[in-house]
Amino acid sequence: NVKQKEVLSTFKNTQRENEELKKERESLKQEIELLKQTKSGSETEPKVINNNTTNNNSHNKTQNNVTIQINAVGYENLDHITDQIIVESIGKVFNSIPTILKHINYDPEHPENLNILIPNKKEPYARVFKKKSGKWETVHRDEAIDDMVDRGYDFLDDNYPSVKDKISETNQKHFKRFQDNFGTDPNVKKIIKKDVDMMVMNATRK
Repeated sequence: NVKQKEVLSTFKNTQRENEELKKERESLKQEIELLKQTKSGSETEPKVINNNTTNNNSHNKTQNNVTIQINAVGYENLDHITDQIIVESIGKVFNSIPTILKHINYDPEHPENLNILIPNKKEPYARVFKKKSGKWETVHRDEAIDDMVDRGYDFLDDNYPSVKDKISETNQKHFKRFQDNFGTDPNVKKIIKKDVDMMVMNATRK
């Protein structure tokens, strides 16, 4: 009887472990599928990303669900954008817009702001999470990048007066020249759009 109980107990433990492994495999499959959808720019990109983390201690299983709500374009969380980040971005002058946009939309600690993707560098399309529809939409890539550049410039332009005293006189002069050129020289914006496009592509691949 003792031997039978031991065999039965071992069998039940093995069954339980197999069930746990099966659930873990399903969870991994879901995460892999989610990554594929994001990389391919499919129509099923999620508004909410669910990451399931499983920790096993002996036969006790704890599951933690982390839900990330994607912010629509133009409605990003800016709490992490400090004056120091703005000053450092402005100090980049002609590279100030790609720099601030990278901080806003592609900070790894703020995945809720990752709302613009370029799934395929060879295709003239981008995937954008829109406020009105509350879902991912396919848009013309050039228009998406153009909008990003304008919003990046407006953000820096609006915040420049409040951080001006923290910027060296040399960088103030450089940024003033940049502001003048941005509004008058179409080639300046064209170059910035290429830099932003490349930045978005690199961020999408990560």
